Amino acid sequence: MKPETNRAERLERLLRERIVILDGAMGTMVQQHQLDERAYRGERFRQWRRDLKGLHDLLALTQPQIIEGIHRQYLEAGADLIETNTFNAQALSLADYGMESLAYEINVAAARCARRAADAVMAANPSRVCIVAGALGPTNKTSSISTDVNNPAARGASFDEVAAAYYEQAKGLLDGGADALLVETIFDTLNAKAAFFAILKLFEECGIEPLTPFDARRETVATASGGGEAPVTPAGAPPGGLRFDGDAEQGGRGSGRSPKRIVPIMASVTFIQAGSNRGVTGQTVEAFWNSISHVPLLSVGMNCALGPKELRPLVEELSGLVPLYVSAYPNAGLPNPLLPTGFPETPETLAPQLREWAEAGFLNIVGGCCGTTPRHIQAIAEAVRGLAPRVPPKVERSLRLSGLDAVMIRGADAAGGSFAAPRREEPPGAGPTDAREPGALPAATFVNIGERTNVAGSPKFAQLIKAGDFEAALSVARQQVENGAQVIDVCMDEGMIDGVAAMTRFLNLIASEPDIAKVPVMVDSSKWEVIESGLKCIQGKGIVNSISLKEGEAKFLQQAKLIRRYGAAVVVMAFDERGQADTFERRVEVCRRAYDLLTQKVGFPPQDIIFDPNVLTVGTGMEE
Repeated sequence: MKPETNRAERLERLLRERIVILDGAMGTMVQQHQLDERAYRGERFRQWRRDLKGLHDLLALTQPQIIEGIHRQYLEAGADLIETNTFNAQALSLADYGMESLAYEINVAAARCARRAADAVMAANPSRVCIVAGALGPTNKTSSISTDVNNPAARGASFDEVAAAYYEQAKGLLDGGADALLVETIFDTLNAKAAFFAILKLFEECGIEPLTPFDARRETVATASGGGEAPVTPAGAPPGGLRFDGDAEQGGRGSGRSPKRIVPIMASVTFIQAGSNRGVTGQTVEAFWNSISHVPLLSVGMNCALGPKELRPLVEELSGLVPLYVSAYPNAGLPNPLLPTGFPETPETLAPQLREWAEAGFLNIVGGCCGTTPRHIQAIAEAVRGLAPRVPPKVERSLRLSGLDAVMIRGADAAGGSFAAPRREEPPGAGPTDAREPGALPAATFVNIGERTNVAGSPKFAQLIKAGDFEAALSVARQQVENGAQVIDVCMDEGMIDGVAAMTRFLNLIASEPDIAKVPVMVDSSKWEVIESGLKCIQGKGIVNSISLKEGEAKFLQQAKLIRRYGAAVVVMAFDERGQADTFERRVEVCRRAYDLLTQKVGFPPQDIIFDPNVLTVGTGMEE
């Protein structure tokens, strides 16, 4: 077994046994060295044309001994998990220093610094598990917020640009020896979705498997035909479900083949406004979770921005929502420049507060962010020692969507019907806990989808789009939401309209209107390039309308895999290579075939699949 794979699986085992300790702030520790411009530059960048002081990420190349030493201090303080010094080490942020071409090299070097520190500590203490998490920060761009007050549709970077930057960073981190990838301090969910899209693409290309909780206890769901069981896997996971090596006595994978590299993916979001459960781009905690729930994560959590007092209710809410491990690493209080350290919380005041979180059952992973030091981490480790880790809740399997707000559409199973939802087994000896469902619609509620933002369904809307009057077109969307639409369908399929450009502009404009953006979007088109352009604009979890088997299985699977990777639910038309299904038997046949392909070969959760059986009203006058 590859060393990094063994460490990753030991981390998952450790998470089932106790609360895992994360390290603290890198910047706080670097500042204690009082490095000047010359120290940041080193000999290699002595003649660099821009100031480099403050670019901590560069120190992996110019002062690696300092970075490695900081990692060692955190490990010796009790951290199980250390983050690489790469918060800004992707091309978008490095471009501010003219160093975008060095992104890959910096990430490799930073991962090696952390790897050397971890390996040295494990060599001296063979019983310890020291994990290196490659840190991917939020970038200095936003995909969901306008960069121009005079142009609400303007963006600082496109989805593709953000994804490309994250792809390069993730590759460098893994090539340098990182055991896991942590997308952290997320303030724009669309940026995070681009990061996860890039990571899953990298995993697919490199034959890497993500590690998720409880992989040994695979989720199953009855197939549409009622025969056998079909595995349900996360986006990017190999068909057939993931495998977990488990404890040594279980005999490993048992395949007789060399296992693939296994890399956990972790996520951490930041909220900046005390007393509010909305993030920078306006999403609630639950809406954020729905938006990234397609990712095969090991953990999700919160960090930075707020101190422990302000962050506590948000961590509590997240802890009740997600069936994964939960992490929390707050700042050492709210920043205060008048204090010697810049932050009010000392190790003696911070640790008891985080112990209370652990006692309340919120935590699986805990550490510190800005203002914390090895002393803070040592105090936190001692405070939570012996406390039981959080038990992930048993979450009802329903269609969960989001705009700025969350929407949960409950299936017949929630109302006592026979809808076949997948089951999640709990860890041995753990009883399920109830997750709150603040965004839930009543069971089996009729869902209102506003179609006036469809050029085929509204002559007025079509006329406005063709005239380029997008501001007036927004009023149509706003009226739909005000009249009770819980989802808005956006379609730009018209011969005189550039569908990609119109879809992109309109969805970007919607994102700047909270009263519209609060509901999920249904991206509606018969053209794949238009669908994909729409998926690259929505930070929430939307719906694609639609795909079908019309062009065969290969095309169907290709599109379905991408839809899943973008994080959307899907409408499937009862249409195959033989044409539109026009009888009851044909509709069942086509839908069953599509269902089996989606669940068994793509890993689509059944609750994210919506069938359109092409049932027409009598009023059409059509015989079929």
